[in-house]
Amino acid sequence: MSHKLDPNYEKRKKYFQQFSKNKYINIVGLWLFKKKKTLSVKPMNRMIGYLEEINLNKKVELGKKGTNLNTSLTISTDKLIKQTDKLLDCRAKEQEKNQTDKQKQIRDAKMKPLTEEQKKLVQRTFDKANKDISVLIASNEELGQVYGKDIIRLQPRIWLNDEIINYYAAMLGKRNRTRFENKQCECSVVLMNSFFYTKLAGSGYKFSNVSRWTKPAQLQKRCFSKKVNTIFDLHKVIIPINMSNTHWVCACINIAEKRFEFYDSMGSDGKQFYEIFKRYVEDEIKDKKLEIKYNWNHYHLKGIPRQNNAYDCGVFTCKFMDWLCDNLTPDFSQTDMCDFRLKMAHEIITNELLLQIFIKKKHERNMKKFLLVELKEKMMKKSDEKGMLGYSLVKWLFRLTLLSIEVNVKVYK
Repeated sequence: MSHKLDPNYEKRKKYFQQFSKNKYINIVGLWLFKKKKTLSVKPMNRMIGYLEEINLNKKVELGKKGTNLNTSLTISTDKLIKQTDKLLDCRAKEQEKNQTDKQKQIRDAKMKPLTEEQKKLVQRTFDKANKDISVLIASNEELGQVYGKDIIRLQPRIWLNDEIINYYAAMLGKRNRTRFENKQCECSVVLMNSFFYTKLAGSGYKFSNVSRWTKPAQLQKRCFSKKVNTIFDLHKVIIPINMSNTHWVCACINIAEKRFEFYDSMGSDGKQFYEIFKRYVEDEIKDKKLEIKYNWNHYHLKGIPRQNNAYDCGVFTCKFMDWLCDNLTPDFSQTDMCDFRLKMAHEIITNELLLQIFIKKKHERNMKKFLLVELKEKMMKKSDEKGMLGYSLVKWLFRLTLLSIEVNVKVYK
């Protein structure tokens, strides 16, 4: 049939023109156009991303230089999509492996013990706090304050209080916000403090006590940008729970997986909290006037880390929160608790999480290569304007870039 007699000629031609982003897609579009075939947007979009990875000379006889397209374009659409899907599967496996390697690095960084110098700093702070329990140890406008009476609870065999739990949760929340907004992690999390559950169900369920905690202004102030208007725009809501001042547990509303998770170092499955949080999510949907299909499940991790004493539940809860922020499955044990207490104390004293330092250094190494090139070009341009004095200054500044990424950033700006 001549294209003049084909009523869909112009429509089909326009359809394939939008995909003409490179020579391979031109060839595929031309072939499909000549064969008067159509292809849905999704498979075609996938081909645009991955078709260049196909060895056209061996696997797909398309567009071979000097070959007549009319005689060479004989491959079927299904075969082309099948090969593209095969590449997609390989890419997905590769990404999964990279993600696993990244999580292993993060997990190893969390388990890394303190240096002797760091331990001495913690011990000096403990000695200071034992002499004066009212001494201010850490203060932050966003996180709150920790005094001597609080920090000494991170010494061995002592039960943690709300101040330590909430301060540490706030530090985790701040770290997650920074990393998520810088695209260093893919899990957006808001961490409530221990008073959230007490107000919600401490003396009978009452949603009105906590409804304002998740208003858009509060969420944006607490954690993320203006794109977050409800908790359903996040991946997780993590809540430490103080059970009648006798035990600490960790609850997680996993929005991404649509399930309620409970982590209790004494081994309880947390079913007593399931109905409360189920009702809370239902009220959240109604209060924010959302249309969300609600069919979530209860989840309890098999082989959850267990404590073998009566005072480490608070440390377990803090580390449950830490692991969940990075989408890790808690895999530590009772033998790690002494080291965790020291690490938590060091992090609170210095107001910086150790994993945050690890990620910052790794990010700095990646940024340095880019900044060195850009900075050198910028400074050499200035040196041409200012003569030999400028040239000496440029050499001096350029050497500084090898020592500190912060210098790079400041000078570059």
